[in-house]
Amino acid sequence: MKRFLPLTLVLLIGCHEHRCKQSEPAAPVKPPAKPAPEPYEPDQGVYGKSTRGQDLKWYRVGNAGPKVLITACIHGNEPYSEKTVSAFMEKLRKDPPKNRRVYIVPIVSPDSYPNSREVDGVDPNRNWDAAQPITPIKALQDFFLKMNFQAAMSCHTGAGGGWFYPYGNKNDLCPDDAAYQQMFKDMSATQQQPYYTKRACEMYGHPIHGSELDWYYAHGAIALVTELKTKNDVDNIYDAFKVFIDQAPQLKSKQRSSESLTGETLTPEDSMIQTDTVNNVAKELKTQIHVHYTAEPETTGQSWCVSIDAKDQNYNPVFGHANTAEQALLNALTRYIKHQKATIDNLTPKNQVKEAVAA
Repeated sequence: MKRFLPLTLVLLIGCHEHRCKQSEPAAPVKPPAKPAPEPYEPDQGVYGKSTRGQDLKWYRVGNAGPKVLITACIHGNEPYSEKTVSAFMEKLRKDPPKNRRVYIVPIVSPDSYPNSREVDGVDPNRNWDAAQPITPIKALQDFFLKMNFQAAMSCHTGAGGGWFYPYGNKNDLCPDDAAYQQMFKDMSATQQQPYYTKRACEMYGHPIHGSELDWYYAHGAIALVTELKTKNDVDNIYDAFKVFIDQAPQLKSKQRSSESLTGETLTPEDSMIQTDTVNNVAKELKTQIHVHYTAEPETTGQSWCVSIDAKDQNYNPVFGHANTAEQALLNALTRYIKHQKATIDNLTPKNQVKEAVAA
C-alpha cells in the first residue's frame, strides 16, 4: 500500500484542484455606464457684494425651462415688497412651476434696507443707464446677463396695486404692447381685486429715465413692475404672479438690441459726449445725468434726450432735447439750474462739453 500512496495523493490533489476550478464563479458582468448627470444647480447663491460688503442673494425654484427673475426692495424703504416676494417663494416651493426656473432676489439694495430709498446717494431705480452704475445695480445687471433671463418682474410698494410695463423712458407704445395687454387680461382674471395697468411713462405724467424696467426690456426680457396694493394682498395676486411666470417667457421681447439704453451712446463719433464729462458734471451737481439717443427721430423731430434727476420729492427729471447730444445736455443743464433756483459754483458745463466733443 505504501507504494501507491504518493500516486493516490497526486490523484486526490489533482481532482481537488479540478473541482476548485470548476466551482469558481464567473467574472461579474459590469452594468452599462449611466449617462453623465446634469450639472448640479444649487437652489440659492450669492451674485455679488453690496457697497458695504453685504451678500447679494438669490434663490431658485424649479429645475428646468426658461428663466424668470423676480426682485424686490430695489428701494430699501419698501420692505413689504421683500415680505411678499418671500411669501411667493414659499408658496412656489410647495407647488413648483412646471418647466420654469424662477430666480428670486428678495432684497436688491441691502445697504438701504429697510429705511432709505437711496443707495450710495442716488435713487437705484434711476441708475440703470449710468455709465458706471452703483455697486448693487451693476452686480444685478451682470447676473441678469449671465443667466439670460427671458422675463423679469420687480416688486415695489406705494402706488396702490398696479402693473407697470414699457416704456418708461418715452411715451411710445412698445412693440409687445398687444402681448402685454393679453397677459394682463389673464392675470386680472385670477384676482378678486384686479390691479390696474399703465405704461411706466404714465406713472408720473412724463417719461422717466434710468429705470430697471426699460433696461430689462432693452436687453430682451418681458419686464414688469408690480406695485403691491396692501399688506394682506398675497392671496389676491399670487395666481396672477403665476400667470406671469408661465406666459412672460413665451412672449419673447421684440425690443431691438440696437435700442439698448445702457448708458453708452449709440451715435456717430461727432455727436458723442465723453463719459468722463457727463460723470464730472453729475458729480458736481450731486445727481444723475442720463443721455439717450432716440431710436425714432422722425417721430420726435429730435434725436437726443438728456435728463437730469432733480432731488425733489418724486425725483422728477429735468429734460433737454436737441438734435445733438451736446446741445441736449446744455438745454437740460440750463433748465436744471433754473429748476433748482441755485447757482452752481465753478461749473462751466458749456466749455466742458465743447472741449469733450472737440477732443
